[in-house]
Amino acid sequence: FLMKRKQHAFCVPNNAILAQMYVRIHTLSLVILLYLHQVRLFLSV
Repeated sequence: FLMKRKQHAFCVPNNAILAQMYVRIHTLSLVILLYLHQVRLFLSV
């Protein structure tokens, strides 16, 4: 029981880190897409 609880406690921050990484990657990809769109508009002019 104690081991299971310890495992669960270890699992929670891991998921939080993964979620944070996912959010960062998602925002980064959005920024890159916006940047590429701006560059495309600039080149088309």
